[in-house]
Amino acid sequence: MPRNVVAILPGDKLDHVTVKEDLKSLSFTGDKGAILSLPVEEYELDGEKYYFVRYSANVTEHEVEKAIRHFND
Repeated sequence: MPRNVVAILPGDKLDHVTVKEDLKSLSFTGDKGAILSLPVEEYELDGEKYYFVRYSANVTEHEVEKAIRHFND
């Protein structure tokens, strides 16, 4: 079953991708060719389980929630 993942990327960019259910990380190529390999994380919101990746541990839970709601409201 496919898994929907919200990506929080540098420059406050958001993306939404569908991946295989067992995928543990996603890779993104930046504007200058740098490759980011980001672990898929779980987040529970309003009793539902969502998946996301974030480019930095400094991305707050508030920012994660805001990104998830952007694609799911």
